[in-house]
Amino acid sequence: MTAPLRVLHVASEVTPFSKTGGLAEVVAALPRALRAHGVAPFVITPRYRSMDEAAHPLARRLEPLVVTLGARTERVVVYEAMLPGGTVPIFLLGHPLFDVDDPYVGPDGAGDHPDNGLRFALLCRAALELAHTYDLWPDLVHAHDWQGALALAYAKRESFLDRPIPRTLLTIHNLAFQGLFPTTVLGEVGLGWDLYHPDRAEFYGQISFLKAGIAYADRITTVSPRYAREIQSQEHGAGLDGFLRHHAPRLTGVLNGVDTEVWNPARDPYLAARYDADDLAGKAACKAALLKELGLPGRVTLPVIASISRLTEQKGFDLIAEAGEEL
Repeated sequence: MTAPLRVLHVASEVTPFSKTGGLAEVVAALPRALRAHGVAPFVITPRYRSMDEAAHPLARRLEPLVVTLGARTERVVVYEAMLPGGTVPIFLLGHPLFDVDDPYVGPDGAGDHPDNGLRFALLCRAALELAHTYDLWPDLVHAHDWQGALALAYAKRESFLDRPIPRTLLTIHNLAFQGLFPTTVLGEVGLGWDLYHPDRAEFYGQISFLKAGIAYADRITTVSPRYAREIQSQEHGAGLDGFLRHHAPRLTGVLNGVDTEVWNPARDPYLAARYDADDLAGKAACKAALLKELGLPGRVTLPVIASISRLTEQKGFDLIAEAGEEL
């Protein structure tokens, strides 16, 4: 009997343990969907200070890892848990670099943590060390966004005894964030100066973790077919459009789905009424309850236009502000 495909997911956030946006939702739902199709996925992510262990208890603390990162030798604590549903294991990494409330932004809220490069390089290097140490060596390493991208470079460039080189997959959830750092980061994270090359990680005099991931990925996916086309254009390519066009044969857009185990109006306990495709009567009751909660006129025949999003220019809210008077 053929062993199931073992897939390692490396991500900076995974709901319900950590979440700043949609990335965490995808990384929690996708492995569970893969498990239902006979794949053997597991997830590795940091254990942040802000994690609510009372709400999401960890199963056990495993033997710590000793991880080499450049000239540094780091001791990383490993916690084991399960994603909701109990079919996919997740390992959370404890280290002083992960002892932060926000994964990306510093305590003053004014900018990124200055040690983000070291933080997420450690995540990537430790993820592979964990898979090697605990005999979970993957057939495929699936990295998510720039924070997980260096896992693909480490997987292709480093030797883990007699382990075979795994196949690699990078998913770009948001091209606007590329993990840009000074060139000195190469030595700090144990990668050679040969990465400072236009065909690898060099980006206008800096190092781009995301570009390194693209360079070392056997396949690249994005969150939709349209986004895959957009990021190859100068307007939406954030400076990587030419590099992505060069790698277009390996680039595919896969439309993000919805986790119907969580988002299902037929059994959502938080809705005013339940409904499904065969009986939409409850939908009007939900709309009436929403209008009442927001203090809007209770005219259920009028359409409601809503957006759930971050208030950033990338999402187009600046366009609404500019057109406000005309609207």
